Amino acid sequence: MLKRFLSILLFSVFAGTAFGVEDIYVTDTLKTLPGDMELRKLYLQALCYKKKGRVDSAMVLLNKYIEQDTTNGAVYMDIANMYISAGNYKESLANMQKAARLEPDNYWILRSEALLLIQNGKTSEGLSVYENLIRNNPEKVEDIASLATLYTRVGRKREALSMWKRYENQVGLTEQVSMSKFDLLYQLGEKKRAEAVIDSLIATDPTTPNYYIAKANAYAYRNDYKKAEKVLLPLRKKFPESKSVIEQELSLIYLESGQSKKAVTCIKNMLAADDVTFEVKRSVLISAVSDSALSSYFGNADFEALIKQYPKNDQAYLIYSDFLLSNKDKRGVDYVKKATEVNPKNELAWVALLTYYENANDEKNYGEALEKAYAENPESGQLQFYMGTANMAKGNRSEALSYWKMSAKSLSKDNSQNMRTSVVYSVIGNMCMEDKDTIHAFAAFDSALVYNSNNIEVLNNYAYFLSEAGGDLEKAERMSGKTIAVAPKNVTFLDTYAWIFYKMGKFSTARLYMEQAIMLGGDKEPDLLDHYGDILYVSGEKEGAWESWKKALKLSPKPSDMLRKKAETGILTE
Repeated sequence: MLKRFLSILLFSVFAGTAFGVEDIYVTDTLKTLPGDMELRKLYLQALCYKKKGRVDSAMVLLNKYIEQDTTNGAVYMDIANMYISAGNYKESLANMQKAARLEPDNYWILRSEALLLIQNGKTSEGLSVYENLIRNNPEKVEDIASLATLYTRVGRKREALSMWKRYENQVGLTEQVSMSKFDLLYQLGEKKRAEAVIDSLIATDPTTPNYYIAKANAYAYRNDYKKAEKVLLPLRKKFPESKSVIEQELSLIYLESGQSKKAVTCIKNMLAADDVTFEVKRSVLISAVSDSALSSYFGNADFEALIKQYPKNDQAYLIYSDFLLSNKDKRGVDYVKKATEVNPKNELAWVALLTYYENANDEKNYGEALEKAYAENPESGQLQFYMGTANMAKGNRSEALSYWKMSAKSLSKDNSQNMRTSVVYSVIGNMCMEDKDTIHAFAAFDSALVYNSNNIEVLNNYAYFLSEAGGDLEKAERMSGKTIAVAPKNVTFLDTYAWIFYKMGKFSTARLYMEQAIMLGGDKEPDLLDHYGDILYVSGEKEGAWESWKKALKLSPKPSDMLRKKAETGILTE
């Protein structure tokens, strides 16, 4: 974590100047419209398409424009921007350079050209453009910071340092710039000057602990942990109100330097502190027990102490339950139950409890917990789904369907639940198909695909049911084809795909896919062998069909009357 500090800091300085689409799109407001009315209409239509995200259409119109007028730099700049969106920096640079030749004084075009040159590996040329840009626009202080960062990136450290000094002269002393200068000076081997930079920052406000912490982090970034510790230790007394933050910084430094015991002491101090929030303590404790170097120092007593500090906080019980259950300690379930008692509205706690009972095959406690959970959270889509499943297990099909419909409606209100909503509609569709209610089944499958167009289970089942019901076979083939693209070796999906082609009368294609399924292990699936027999029969291989039907009958736990008849007679009858 400490080693990432300065790199993050540098990025924050460079974020506004790093190459990106957003950086260049600001030029939209500076464009001038052409005088010719036809060209004006063409240009405006292109911009409208661009704003609507129809980049291809916009590009076509802009290319038509430059066939008639090659003097408008804004058009080339627009085309360059579109190539940036597509990740084609080579073409983008070519068009931006045309724009720059047409508008040699346009600040935004030149700035974009410089960044594109660097993006395309033409660093010297890009820096040269940028240097001229700053020379001609000295008031653009953000570009001075950009150039400093670019110099740093290409290893021109002295020039980078000079730019940071120039930037600092215009905007004043800042933590970000001081850290950048510190890093450069440290890399140049000028450690005393580097330290002086940070000390100057501290001198601006010696009552700000963050500056001292920044200095410690700067040392830690360079693996000078002793100096970092030396800076931080006195801060415990100097800034008692920030003691928890200081303890955290110390713990990170001790972890980085392999001093686990010292890190543990700092973490324990944080866990006991009154000025540290529960969320911070929770995060620190979870991280500690997950760290191989620290886990042996933390255990039940630490979680129990946290619960004692926060007896009304359901999350305190849940993190302890996770810890216990992850260590196969069944006492963990007691703390999940305690969390539901402290906060009966905690849906996730109930789900955790139900999952535990389900995995333990404890039907009695599962049923009782589900009733309580639903009574407390009747609007929960997830619990409504569980209620549906429980009723289905009892044979209450209408009640199950009613709960599942409620679940789908509840979940659909939250975009983050789209995947789960799709699953619920899939379950509804499958149940309706079992009841031979194809109209509602297909409506449910359509809804499932609205919420997750790539739900391959729905795509497969829907496609198969469509083929069996004599529905839209073209639609069925498209959906089934998607499943094959995702899972080309799935025998169930191959069977469905082959069966759709069989229904379409494309018997050779059907046989091709069915034989792939057979080779991949489908010769042990009775339904697949049944279908294979039908395909062989219409292909003229009646003996092979008969053998496939007989094998399917032998493997099938509940063979249909039709399969029995085919296996006995060797004749395919509709």
